[in-house]
Amino acid sequence: MSLNPFARWYRLPVADRRAMWPASWRLACVRLLLATRGLKASQARLARSSPASTRTMEHPDAWQARLRALQRISRHLPATRCLARSLTLWWWMRMEGLAPQLRIGVDRAAGILEGHAWVECDGHLFDETRAGAERWTRMDVPFQR
Repeated sequence: MSLNPFARWYRLPVADRRAMWPASWRLACVRLLLATRGLKASQARLARSSPASTRTMEHPDAWQARLRALQRISRHLPATRCLARSLTLWWWMRMEGLAPQLRIGVDRAAGILEGHAWVECDGHLFDETRAGAERWTRMDVPFQR
């Protein structure tokens, strides 16, 4: 065991450490919105604060670091799953002038209905792989401004 309580923190790549604070407050806001207003109203509220544009994603690796920060934080927040992470990342990308798409899919395997959410932007998938995305039957999300 390390004597330094921050040893795990310092082992993280710099990009991941830089993303932790902005990811934390954004995820907390989205979790609160989802818990109090539901998906449709939450997405509409977040969209009003971050109009999408047509800017092209130049650094997908930076967005992967931001997603990893959201994943790390969500492990410590009760009931924080892929929908909250994906909606947070979708909002964050819109705040940076990108035009991401929130994707929601369902799968019925062994009699159990499962759902998953991820983000697609400029051909890049976040919180899902290409092979994984093919597993899910995509549902139309009614709001995509």
